[in-house]
Amino acid sequence: MLHSALSGATKEGILLGHGLNTFQSGAIAAIAAGSYQDKDVSQIKGSGYVVESLEAALWCFFRTSSFTGAVLAAVNLGHDADTTAAICGQLAGAYYGGSEIPSKWRDRLARSNLIAELADHLYEQTNGAVVTN
Repeated sequence: MLHSALSGATKEGILLGHGLNTFQSGAIAAIAAGSYQDKDVSQIKGSGYVVESLEAALWCFFRTSSFTGAVLAAVNLGHDADTTAAICGQLAGAYYGGSEIPSKWRDRLARSNLIAELADHLYEQTNGAVVTN
């Protein structure tokens, strides 16, 4: 999903054009098929359980139209909000781009200079290409 988002895929391509359907888990297969897309907020719960966190994060990304909206939706679900927002934020950041992350959020990030330096180094190591493996 991250690779697709970084490569400029549409939301539909990101959310449905992945390899999650190869997993044997029925819960993961349902998520891979987009079962979360028709759920109401009362049916979504980000918890410490990875399947629920993934479903909640994808639901937030699917239901919103901005980086900020996606992350705030994840946080406002409550429960294990930091996990849900972290998953959702990765995908939303890859899709919308780093420039869409509010500067007041970036400015409060601990060790932001180091994170930016590491990200730049990683980008340079791939010659600006998105890594496929």
